[in-house]
Amino acid sequence: MIIKLIIIGGSILIKLLGINDSQICYMHDTLTDQLYTREYYLYCLRLLIDEVSKDTEPVNVIFGNLKMGGYEFQNTNKTLSIDFQPEHTLVKAGGRSVEEIVWGDIDTDDNSKYLVRIDKFDHYRTLDGVIEYSLPNIINMQTCSDERILEYSKKCRYIAPLIYDTDRLENNKRSGVFTLFTLGSSPRRDLFHKSTGIENISGVFSSSKLSDLYYNKAIMVNIHQTEHHHTFEELRVLPALSQGVVIVAEESPLKQHIPYSDSIMWSSLENMSDVIRDVESNYQSYREKLFTNKLSKTLQKLRQNNAANISKLVRINNEH
Repeated sequence: MIIKLIIIGGSILIKLLGINDSQICYMHDTLTDQLYTREYYLYCLRLLIDEVSKDTEPVNVIFGNLKMGGYEFQNTNKTLSIDFQPEHTLVKAGGRSVEEIVWGDIDTDDNSKYLVRIDKFDHYRTLDGVIEYSLPNIINMQTCSDERILEYSKKCRYIAPLIYDTDRLENNKRSGVFTLFTLGSSPRRDLFHKSTGIENISGVFSSSKLSDLYYNKAIMVNIHQTEHHHTFEELRVLPALSQGVVIVAEESPLKQHIPYSDSIMWSSLENMSDVIRDVESNYQSYREKLFTNKLSKTLQKLRQNNAANISKLVRINNEH
């Protein structure tokens, strides 16, 4: 593999990776606008590298919302544009950052329907393929009657955020309940933190530092950022679950479609404190209930599906 730097406007913004006769353009390490999702981006990049390394038809891939500055690949390969979508699509009416009202057919808890919100839709709809971190996001899109979104949903593939190659589900000595929020950006989470006194850990984003944190902590609590945005936060939760952390999470729509849903302790926000206390008091019995052989097999199956879905994004588009 050969890595080159592409300089645009005097700054190094893009890396060019050559693999056999294929090439991948991706974000340079110094870019920080994707700080919260960078480990997922890098995980998907590894999957793309594995796929184009196969002895198949060569291809060029532009991965991410990259400004290419007129750069052109020096080959005759087909060029694919692929990006990942990190936002909620399951949003109640009245939620922020909704540019266009598009109704889906998923029921809310107040006798309405969820909107289908796709942030930066004009960008994503131009792509050859889109990586989605959430099956409920995709299902929500598929329930609407807007032909633009239905067509767009066909480009999406679910890549579970299993950023670690190895699961660590063993019952080692663990302690402590924590959240993993950026306080000050969500009044709802700020209020929860103030009322419960649960330790919040912020500013930790690298997979290695997070892995050390996960391996020593017992319970992670997750609530939605707002009362409107309800897609389950898999980008935060699944990496922790795969490293053996018991998850107590706020109820989420379409949770039955989350492949590992039965390994999560679900709760309403109103009952959350009671559930946390119960899990703390009966920690070992909850671990036995949640961390099963079924979960181990599910996580391994998801890794296989991730590789297969990346292959579909690249190969199906490259054949056309």
